[in-house]
Amino acid sequence: MFLLAEEFTFKKGWLCQWIPFFGKMRYFRYMQPLHLYLGLGALLFLLGVGLVLTRRNAVMVLMGIELMLNAANVNFVAFSRYDQPAIEGQMAALFVIVLAAAEVAVGLGLILNLYRRKGSIDLSEAQDLQG
Repeated sequence: MFLLAEEFTFKKGWLCQWIPFFGKMRYFRYMQPLHLYLGLGALLFLLGVGLVLTRRNAVMVLMGIELMLNAANVNFVAFSRYDQPAIEGQMAALFVIVLAAAEVAVGLGLILNLYRRKGSIDLSEAQDLQG
């Protein structure tokens, strides 16, 4: 199901006389199964969730959010790869990349504001900024 066979014929030369297998050779291109990409996406997503839930540093929380968005991108592109004529997965991944860039810009602005006011980027001190 995943093997695509292409035949290559080599010119008859001295190597093909000594090794008859080189006359015709099959080249198999193997497409990786979908569950490997989904497993990679799940692993990235779990690492991102772990960073968001366990870290108090605002930059590390932003990195965790970026990991979760990249996990979604891996899944979008993997599903699009297995539906050959469709390009929706790549378009969704491009949209998520643009969204992530905007999220980083806003998040870094908030972190700089927190650092100016409190002198630290610890998220436990960010609760004082309400109101």
